[in-house]
Amino acid sequence: MEEALRAAAHFDLSGRVARALPWGQGHIHRTFRVGTDGGKEYILQKINTAVFPQPEKLMENILRVTRHMADGAGKSVFRVSLARDGRPWWQDEHGGAWRVYPLIPNTFTLQEPRTPQDMLESGRVFGCFIKDLMGMAPKTLYVSIPGFHDTPARFDALRAAVRKDPKGRAQFVTEELKYLYSCEARACRLYQQALQGQLPLRATHNDTKLNNVLFDRSSEKGVCAVDLDTVMPGLAAYDFGDAIRFGASSAPEDAQDTRAVHLDLPRYAAYARGFLQGCAGALTHAELDSLAEGPFSITIEQAVRFLTDYILGDIYYRVDRPGHNLQRCRAQLALARDMEKRAAQMRDVIVELTDREEN
Repeated sequence: MEEALRAAAHFDLSGRVARALPWGQGHIHRTFRVGTDGGKEYILQKINTAVFPQPEKLMENILRVTRHMADGAGKSVFRVSLARDGRPWWQDEHGGAWRVYPLIPNTFTLQEPRTPQDMLESGRVFGCFIKDLMGMAPKTLYVSIPGFHDTPARFDALRAAVRKDPKGRAQFVTEELKYLYSCEARACRLYQQALQGQLPLRATHNDTKLNNVLFDRSSEKGVCAVDLDTVMPGLAAYDFGDAIRFGASSAPEDAQDTRAVHLDLPRYAAYARGFLQGCAGALTHAELDSLAEGPFSITIEQAVRFLTDYILGDIYYRVDRPGHNLQRCRAQLALARDMEKRAAQMRDVIVELTDREEN
């Protein structure tokens, strides 16, 4: 903890740093909960520079986004604490990059929804996030992970992995490959529409999992979105889609029994209702039409990423057991297949909610 205490002391906090304890369940950064003798609490993180090699640009991005949102908000927003030298991060003598956020009191996070109301609240938070950033030119943002939702490039990487096949695993996934290749054109449709200018790029969150929403302990309403590392130019449909992939699946993303995996339509409808309430008036008609396609595209893209990593020998995602990435892929494919069956219902939900908002 000494390293964390030393790092925290380099930030302009309220009071002297009194303690720093490991905190949270994140896998990317090292995270600590810091308390001061003034009674204030903060979140201190050592940034994983293997994932985010330019912490100065990453933190300038986050500072711009949080200040933009705070300028137009009379509500709780995610904020950045500055280092004593005025920068939004601090570098230690070993090159380690650190940052601090004030802890928002009386809040909690969820790993999975307890009720459809949790989905509605998270949808409202992420819808508001898009609306609050309408005035920010997306192309001025630093792209922290290039090609993050470049679906065609993800398929190219899968084909390259199959050709390389360093572990001899491609022979065991012929059925998965066959299905993924059959979905490629549809999965890439949103990306192509963006290239053609049919869908506008926006400043989007790009990691809209339920556990990136803070909930108020008293009211249980959504407070704000956290984990802004991937705020970049993107599509509203991608933010919508990833939230559904994660939160409206009936089973975990690494479910071993894929027969248990399907789209939970009440959760889907609840999230859609909250999302459309949050971003009311912000999206174009083309974007509204694209929302129901987002979950399928993102689910297939994630399946491609899991399968690519499995074929290459599990070099990116952390695995807890042999075949873990393959299980993840198969669970995503089961979810995608169910989304195919429910495509009309998914579209009908959006149409009905949109009509209700307009009338």
